[in-house]
Amino acid sequence: MNNIGVFNPEDQLIYTCLNLLENGAQTSFLGFERLGLAFELILWEQKIRLVKGRPFNSTGALNEFGQLPDCSGEYDTVTGIYTDVIQAGDDVLSITYELIDSANLEFRVSHFTIL
Repeated sequence: MNNIGVFNPEDQLIYTCLNLLENGAQTSFLGFERLGLAFELILWEQKIRLVKGRPFNSTGALNEFGQLPDCSGEYDTVTGIYTDVIQAGDDVLSITYELIDSANLEFRVSHFTIL
C-alpha cells in the first residue's frame, strides 16, 4: 500500500480511497474502480457516514516514486463489508465496517486492530 486513509480532527472526517469489489472481484461504479471518499465520524455510535465522494485519481497522477497511488480500502458491494487502514494521530488502525443503512450510507465498526 502506498496510500492509507487519514482522520482529520479539524473537520472530524476520514479521507480515504477504496477499491470496489463484487464478491471479491474488482468491479466499478459509473465506470470507476476506485473512489476517493470522505466519511463523517459518529464516535458515540461507532459508525461512519459517507458525506463526499469522487473518482480517485481520475487524472492518472503518479506519486513521488513514479507509481500510481494505491488504495488501502476495499468495499464489497455484495457483502456490504468495508475494510481499510486509517491513520488517526499517531495510531494506524486496520478497521472493518459493515453497511448498516444503505439509504444513508452508514457503516458500523465490526472489528479494529491497532497496527
